[in-house]
Order: sequence, then C-alpha cells, then structure tokens
Amino acid sequence: MKESDVIEFLENRSRLLANEKKKVDDAISVIQSSSRVLAEVGATVPERKPRVARVSDNALERITEFNPKGKLDDKISFALSTSKSGLKEDIMKVLTEQQPELDADKLRNALGVRLSYLLKSGRIAGKKQGRTYHYRLIK
Repeated sequence: MKESDVIEFLENRSRLLANEKKKVDDAISVIQSSSRVLAEVGATVPERKPRVARVSDNALERITEFNPKGKLDDKISFALSTSKSGLKEDIMKVLTEQQPELDADKLRNALGVRLSYLLKSGRIAGKKQGRTYHYRLIK
C-alpha cells in the first residue's frame, strides 16, 4: 500500500464525513425552526393520556377446583385464586404443580401472552411494579 493510496482514502473519507455533518446540521436546523414556528403559533404538544385497562363485564370468575382439561383462562383463574402473589412466575408455579408434565417454556410463553390479553381486555386486574405485573382477579 502506497502513501498516496492512504492519502486518497483519507481525503475521500473526509469528504464523506463532511457530507454527513451537513445532513446532521440540516436536520438540527429543521427541528429548531419547526419548534420556533410552533412557539410563535402558540401550539403545544398534546399530553399523552395514561393507558388504563378497561374493566370488562365478563371478568374471570374465581375457580377453586383445578381442571386439567380446562381452558388456560380457567387455569389462570385457579392459580390467581390460590396463590398469594399474582406474579407470572407464581402462576406458572401453581400450574406446573398441578400439571408437571407441561413444557415449562411453552407454558411461560402462552401464559405471558394470555395474561397480557386478559389484562388489556379488562378480564383481570394488574399493577405494574418495575418490569413485572402483579395480577389479580377483579371479582
């Protein structure tokens, strides 16, 4: 590799970086000008409403007897009825105690999806603490 090749490469790289810098500067000026226009007009950015889970008329019923052939919703209801904590891992522990033959990974995935759906549809209640939810029956 010759010295002239290195110089040519560095000059080319310098041109490319100068073009990138110009693009970034243009983006900054557009953002600044649009915020000035919004301020002049008196427009404000609307605040986002906090997301609230709706309460459904068909909330999960409390189930006291485990049915191994029942639906996952019924099994979740049983677990929430019997466990002290409503963490997903605690619900999973109750279900695997009742049905030890279940594949833990498949159950964990199915449980996460179903709990999310039940919470968003208002069939169960949940309180977020950190990165986890504490689930509970509504009724």
